[in-house]
Amino acid sequence: FCPIMQYHAEYNSHRVPSRDRTPWNMQEQTGDPRVIEIFRYFNNVRRNLMPYIWQEAQWSAQTGQPMMRALRLWDNSQPDYAYYFGRDLLVYPVVQPDMSEMLIILPDGDWADLWTGQAYQGSCSHVVATPLNFIPVFVRKSAKIPVVWGNQHTWGDRVPLTNLPSALLEF
Repeated sequence: FCPIMQYHAEYNSHRVPSRDRTPWNMQEQTGDPRVIEIFRYFNNVRRNLMPYIWQEAQWSAQTGQPMMRALRLWDNSQPDYAYYFGRDLLVYPVVQPDMSEMLIILPDGDWADLWTGQAYQGSCSHVVATPLNFIPVFVRKSAKIPVVWGNQHTWGDRVPLTNLPSALLEF
């Protein structure tokens, strides 16, 4: 959930071929065989969101507002890592290993879980589950998010980037 999707890894260009910033390098580093599967899923989610990302990049260029804005700029009680991605998505990255849940405080207003559509009230705290393959993302309740869907119409479908957008999610 950022303008550029890229892994960051240690400098290892001495290897031939270089494997800097690759899912398979991260899988080797962690020893976790799930890395590539999880990366593939979130890469496909990003593809699903390309119309929204493009729309928000245009807004950013027109207004001078960054696409990623720390929530803490508006509310000092928020964690350093929570941020808006565009105008309508709010991301709470999981920043601790083996974290199974997270306490979040949503800003004023009504929000919905991006993945399930479950409604959340702003200005109060919520505990959300954070399994390994999950990033807590919330959508402003009045938002309309343009997306590209695959045949099954679910997050993480691999889709061609043609005929954008193919759906409009309303929350």
